[in-house]
Amino acid sequence: MAGVEDVATVGNVFQISEVVGGGAAAEIESHGEDATALVEARVFDRGSAFVRGALRGGHIDAFFGRTLPKLELAEDSVYHALVRDAPDLEPELLGPLAAQGEAALRQLAERLDALAAKAAAVRIEADALAAALGGTDDARRAIAEAA
Repeated sequence: MAGVEDVATVGNVFQISEVVGGGAAAEIESHGEDATALVEARVFDRGSAFVRGALRGGHIDAFFGRTLPKLELAEDSVYHALVRDAPDLEPELLGPLAAQGEAALRQLAERLDALAAKAAAVRIEADALAAALGGTDDARRAIAEAA
């Protein structure tokens, strides 16, 4: 299996599609779009659930009920209290985004590998057919010269 860094370029996809059929490039493009939408949906769903949990879990109520009344109402102190108590979204969003993106690219690479293998098989068959036809042409010429 090719690594993520070995994913074929769009030009290679179109070259392969000439051998394996015209629908291959459209299939790969569609697969890429679907994978991107799926990654976005999974990460968005996870982010929404995290924010919903923070809101429903009392984070906002706790800030307004416990933290804010004890603060000096200067902009700087309120800002620092908000930042200090804010949930860290990076591990909740960036890690899953990277993992889902890598999985989507891996699936795309697997599909490209399958198409490349099919193209290689078609090329071998075409070369064998060309060799057989070349031998037939040689035999036909020999018969025509002998006659």
